[in-house]
Order: sequence, then C-alpha cells, then structure tokens
Amino acid sequence: MYDFKNIESWKSNFGLLPIKLNPLFETDKFLMLNGGLGDFCLKTSAFGDEDIKNVFQESWSTNTKNFLFIDNDNIQVTNWYENKTEQIPKNKIEFNINQFYKYLSSKSFKTQNDVIPFVLDIFRQLRNITFEKQDSSEAINLLFYLLISLEEDYTKVDVGKWNISESKFPDRFEYFVELINQGVRNIKPNLDLILRHTAGALFQEAHREVIYFNPQRDLFGGVSSKLETKMDAYSSIHYTPQYIARTIVENVLKSFDFNNNEIRILDPSCGSSEFLIEILKQLKNRGFNGKIFVKGFDSSDSAIRTSKFLLSYENRKQWDNNIDLDIRKVNDSLVEDWGQNDIILMNPPFISWELLKDKENRDNVLAILENVVKKSRPNQATAFFYKASQSLKNNGIIGCVLPTSIFYSEIYSELRNKLNKELSFKLLAKLGNYVFEDALTDVSLFVASNTKSILLPKLIWTKNEKGIVQDTLREFRKMNANNEQSLNNKNFSIYTPPYFPILKDSWKVISLNENEFIQLSQAPLARLR
Repeated sequence: MYDFKNIESWKSNFGLLPIKLNPLFETDKFLMLNGGLGDFCLKTSAFGDEDIKNVFQESWSTNTKNFLFIDNDNIQVTNWYENKTEQIPKNKIEFNINQFYKYLSSKSFKTQNDVIPFVLDIFRQLRNITFEKQDSSEAINLLFYLLISLEEDYTKVDVGKWNISESKFPDRFEYFVELINQGVRNIKPNLDLILRHTAGALFQEAHREVIYFNPQRDLFGGVSSKLETKMDAYSSIHYTPQYIARTIVENVLKSFDFNNNEIRILDPSCGSSEFLIEILKQLKNRGFNGKIFVKGFDSSDSAIRTSKFLLSYENRKQWDNNIDLDIRKVNDSLVEDWGQNDIILMNPPFISWELLKDKENRDNVLAILENVVKKSRPNQATAFFYKASQSLKNNGIIGCVLPTSIFYSEIYSELRNKLNKELSFKLLAKLGNYVFEDALTDVSLFVASNTKSILLPKLIWTKNEKGIVQDTLREFRKMNANNEQSLNNKNFSIYTPPYFPILKDSWKVISLNENEFIQLSQAPLARLR
C-alpha cells in the first residue's frame, strides 16, 4: 500500500525534492520541488482547522498552485487559482499514481497572476517613474523596501537589520506599497515564503529589468519598457536556474561529512546568491547545527546588495544570526583570496577570451592558468574552475556549472590531466544549450571532491532539446532514491561507466548506447593484445 504520509516516498516515486516550508515550525508542511512545472505544497496530515486563506497564501507565495493534505482515507487538493478544494479517495489514486501526478501538473500551469510576475509587474511600473533618477542598484533597493512593506512600515525600516541602504522614495511610492500589499484575489503575499522559496527567480528577473531596461516614450507621452538584447548575454550573463542550483547542492551534500561541526562555503561569482541560499535551505532541511561560514564575491553592485539582503534575512530568521557572512563587491574575483573551503559552489562567468576587453582581466586569467593552459585563449570560466579546485580544504567538494568545452577542448587537456590526479569525480552532466534563457552556450555540471576514491562518477547525458533537462534531473533524483544504477532512453542516459575518462585526454560525456558501442568495438582489440 502506498504511504502518502511518508515524505520520502514522493521522492522515490516522482523524483520530487521535499523542502520544509518553514523548518522552525509546522515541520509537516513541505514544498515539493520538481523543477518548475509540477511543484506543489504538501502537508502530511489532514486539513484540520487550517484557514483556507492561509493555505492559498502559502501556495501562492511559494509560486505554486496546489496544496495537498493527507488524511487517513483521502487526499484533499486545494488550488488558489481555481479557488476550490476537492477530496480524492486514496484507493482511487494508489493504482493510478502516475496519472494522479499528471493531473496535479496539469493544474500547475503558470499565469501572470503568480507571485513572481505579480511582483515584477509592480516593479516595472515603479521603474517607469524612476528610471531618470535611479541607477540599477537604487532600483533594486526600492524593490527591497516594497517587499519589506509586507512585514512592517517601510518608512521606519531599520536598514542595519535588513542590511540595505537608505532610499529616497519617489512620488507615488505609497501607491506601489498598497498595490503589493493587496496581493491577488485578496491573497496577501507572505514575505518569508517569498524570500526563502521564490527569491532566486524573482531577483534574477528583477536584475534583467535593471540591466537591460530601455525606457521609451510612447505616442501619448507615457513611458513603456522593453528588455534590450545584448550580444554579451549569449556568452557571459547567465543566471542559474533554481532547479540547476538545487541539483548541484543536493549532490555536493551527498559527499559532505555531516559529523563536521563547522562548514566553510564559497561562491566566487555569487550573483544574487542562488547557490548560497539553496545550500542554507538544504542544510537547515537536514538539521545541520554546526557553525557556518559563507563567503561570496561579485562585481555587480546590485547583485551584492541583493545577496546581502537575502542572506541576512535567512541568517536572522532561520539561523539566529549565527552564520558568519562575508559578501563583497570586487573588481575581479580571480585576484581575491579565496581561502580554503569545505564547499565551493559557482556558476562562473562564461566570458570568452575575445570578450575579455580589459587587458588586466586577461592577465589575471593567464596568471591563474599559466601551468595548465599554455599558448591558448581560454574562457574566463576555466580560470574560476581551476582556482576553485585549488581552494579546497582536505575532503573539500566543488559543485559548479561549466561550459562543456572544458570537458573536451584540446587546449584544456593539461588542466584535465592534472585534475584527474587531484580530484575524485562524483557527477558529470552534459545538459546542452537549453539551460540558460537566451543563451547559446553548451552547459555541463561538475561535482567532485579532493578525497581520493575508487568509485567512478555518475554520468548524465541529455539530448539537446528544450525541456529535457528538467525531466532528466527529476529522474536522476528518483533513481537515487530507489538505488537504481542506470536509466537510458532516447532523450537521456544516466549511468556509471566501467572506467573514466571514457575517451583519452577527454571528459566528454556520451550516451549509454554510445558508451556500450565503444566497449564492444574495443573488446576484439583487447583480445588481440
């Protein structure tokens, strides 16, 4: 009989990652994460005396539609968008479990009334009246005040407590405060849930607004806005999707020794701290009580402001201000002292040599790579990657997004050969060029530790088509939960190879079918030897 109240069974059957809505109270409430479409909230007990308004608020503020409640005989499904509740008998679901999940997913479609587009729309309206007076960092600061107004009087904000700057409010700011506090359909936004569970996507989109904002007067003298496309967006400015950060953090923590009483975490290109927020959520979810040191660098002022705001909030609300935070704006992270770290997480800048216009930046890249990449024009991400590998403590772990060219390009062969000897690979995944929005870069994931091991890495290969990556990573989580060793179909392969690297002087990730073909073609040669 299917145990719907066992939260782990949702992982093993659907590949969903359960994250507690708020680990400090109501620990039977979870956000069930799929990678976007199909996410929902779940309580492992009956609806009881829940207030339906609060239920709608929680599901809406976590950017989901459905909230499930489990009692002895039924699953109750509430949906704020449809404004209804339905009771579904368990005995009808048990023999149609996959159909039930498809049904939930069909009711999870995205709309303009969801919390992220709702907040962004208000932010865009605010930008339309402030663009001539505020730079991007000040615009982001005003967004902080808008959000804080959900919890307290924005005119009396303690800027030290919230780790933000003082702002001069534009005319009509009170109007936008009223607008955001009204919410949608009388569903008031929950600041804690928004900042803990939707901030990554929200602030990444907000940063796009302030970076590429191009105000234009319309025929009637008003101001409209559009996002201006820039060539460098196709090679360097790539925001980490939440489901990618989530997968990397999950697999990094598999190798972390939770007997440690402290942990040092670094993201040397932190942006708005998608990785850092994610690992703090997962550490809290696992009940880690040791001392945490978090360090983050970025060259963007608005990104660093966002990181300080979000991490300070998480520290204050969930960790009783016991996390040691060091978040800094820097000109070039490569010249900073990264120290020695237990965990390094990053999505480094994918800037090609040709787009590194500043000679000093080029010199910094070459200085890092002088012993492993010679007579070439390396991508800046390679320097971040190599420096990270050298900035780990004993038993340290690295988890990152990388350009796939690092896995196979001839110019990086010496680097790969050196790291083959220094690192134990845990996961390599080739995901193609549909990971980043509006980007042409072929993307891979990499997780490794500097603890020597005889175990071979898990490889993930995906067909280069839109939408496949999310399904693949969900199937990977499901496979791990069920202790399965491999999965293979026309769209993706997940397996452990008999040896790695598969190809000489390369980390190229290939499908299971191609791997088996290579093994068969090499077998006669081995017999001849």
